[in-house]
Amino acid sequence: MIEMLYRFATTPHFVVLLIAWLGSLVLFPLAIAAARRWRLLDQPHSYKSHTSPIPNLGGAVIFLAVAISLLTTLRLVAPKGDLPANLRDVAWLMHNTPWKPFAAILSGGFIILLLGLLDDFRPISAVMKLAIITGVAILLSFADVSLKTTGIVQVDFVMTVLW
Repeated sequence: MIEMLYRFATTPHFVVLLIAWLGSLVLFPLAIAAARRWRLLDQPHSYKSHTSPIPNLGGAVIFLAVAISLLTTLRLVAPKGDLPANLRDVAWLMHNTPWKPFAAILSGGFIILLLGLLDDFRPISAVMKLAIITGVAILLSFADVSLKTTGIVQVDFVMTVLW
């Protein structure tokens, strides 16, 4: 068990996880203060579990922490092939096959972030949210961000979308 933890802790993926975690530790207090200052608070309601106003923007913090972590550690977890000279060249990332998963994860996360922000300020029906999240899962699967457990493409696709 300890050997397995050591092996994981010395991988580039652990560095990505650690940077995202540290980023969220720094960003959450700032986001809470900003949400309170700008009155971006979720008010209690009969169908909600909280009894006092709570700050919104938690999803934005998680997205930013993960995005910053991925973008700052691309060279560590990079698949074979060089990075473009300009990381803003999203079209290159989207069309260069090894980079599709990175671009898809960031794009999918951004769509989910927008969905959450819209829902915070103008409630969206559960059916609409489910449809959008399912669509993002399907797009991620097409970008090769998927479970590969059975070896049967169709079964793995369904498992990815339902997961």
